[in-house]
Amino acid sequence: MEFILTLLAGIPFPAPPTLAGWVVWVLLLGALTYALVRGNAYQAPMSWGLFILFFILIPATTLFIGLRFASASARPLPGLPADAPGSAMMVFSAIPWLLGGGLLGPIPAALLGAFAGLLRGAWDSYSLFSILELAFLATWFSINMRQRYRTRAYTLLRQPLVGALLLIPFHTFFYVLSALFTQWGADVSIPITARLDFALSNAGIVTLAFAGEMLIGGLVAQIISVAFPARWGSKQALQPSPGEKSLESRFLFAVGAFILMLLLTLLIGDWYVAGKAARELLQDRLSSAGESASQSVPFFLETGQNLAVQLASDPRLLESSGEELRSIIASRIQAVPYFDQFIVLDANNKDVLAIYPPSDANTFRLYPDEDSGIFLATNGVLTQTYSIPPSTLEESSRVSFMVAIVDSTNQVKRILIGRTTLESNPLTLPLIGSLNNMNDLGGTGMLLNENNRVIYHSDKTQSLSTYNGQQGSEAFFYDDTAPNGTREMVYYQPVFG
Repeated sequence: MEFILTLLAGIPFPAPPTLAGWVVWVLLLGALTYALVRGNAYQAPMSWGLFILFFILIPATTLFIGLRFASASARPLPGLPADAPGSAMMVFSAIPWLLGGGLLGPIPAALLGAFAGLLRGAWDSYSLFSILELAFLATWFSINMRQRYRTRAYTLLRQPLVGALLLIPFHTFFYVLSALFTQWGADVSIPITARLDFALSNAGIVTLAFAGEMLIGGLVAQIISVAFPARWGSKQALQPSPGEKSLESRFLFAVGAFILMLLLTLLIGDWYVAGKAARELLQDRLSSAGESASQSVPFFLETGQNLAVQLASDPRLLESSGEELRSIIASRIQAVPYFDQFIVLDANNKDVLAIYPPSDANTFRLYPDEDSGIFLATNGVLTQTYSIPPSTLEESSRVSFMVAIVDSTNQVKRILIGRTTLESNPLTLPLIGSLNNMNDLGGTGMLLNENNRVIYHSDKTQSLSTYNGQQGSEAFFYDDTAPNGTREMVYYQPVFG
């Protein structure tokens, strides 16, 4: 929870609806107009002084003094990573349009709600649907306050606090609707499932924030209704409720409410069960791919180290030079399809004594890890392994195996460096295949070194940068946020050794 002095510190961003969203927006506008026409009977004599006062209060109460709620499960905007919209509870924001609903009637209340929705849509919810939402809620609240049905349920509905709290679930419904049909970013290809996941993951904190506003606004409205009973609501004679006047209406209302609750329960249950099953299937697929890939890494490293040590133990590498030395390391590359480059260096001055293929002589350079590895080799660390960048942008990263060549007195005289490319090494082909198979799931796979640098990425367009996700000593599965703001499921598989 974070205190907010003003929403004006942010950037106004009233995102428009999608193409289909405009159709929904216009339909909602038509429904609002119809509700105002039908609710004209509840209209009170217009008090322009109160209306102007409430209109002036709306910017002050909507944009200043609030709290922002946060949740670990909340998702940022799809296509536009940012703070979760609608999570700000502006403490006094609901007071003007709730009072307008009880004192002035549905039409002034709708205008006040629309103005408040415009401000919230620009600085908090980032959606033009907020205009219609608060106009709808203000209209319904006003009609509830001014209806004169005599049954106990309608009497309770005329209580401002009860009427305000009843608006909470309808706000959640409008929030989900706006999430499905608002174009927040330039990416129009975000699927409806990602939008729904975004809406449901944020619905909790959004509902909590709005509930706080309704509680405060409802309490203030309750006090005003008691302090000024002559001005609050309508004073017409009580009349029979629709359920009293028509048995058919009572039956349809009861059955309709039951069917709606049943359908809603089935929908939520199916969504939960299907989502849990899909998540478990995806987790099994990711864990299988991760474990399969990790099993090949130790064998690959051990094989490379053994081959490099075998070559370094050849006494000819200590005595030969020039073309003879080059032919020795060339024969090893040709005999065993593992390394694609061998270099023999002088341990004292780092001069290149032989390199194969010879065409690499002009472009050869030591990388920082290898340079520091030579110092370690001359001080007793005889075998080392490093990951190094690719030689070209089109290739994948490489692994460098460094072995010290010692004389009969165990003095390090030369350094053997064997390099291999991950994408072409026969022992890493299963590893690369497992990572590339993530593309079939619409995801990616990556291999990290001990410093959390990405040394292979299945998406060729991604740069080999540093991994900033969660880490651990055991394999685990967690939810993260993708660069486009949608949910991303990650399986992390450490490889020991």
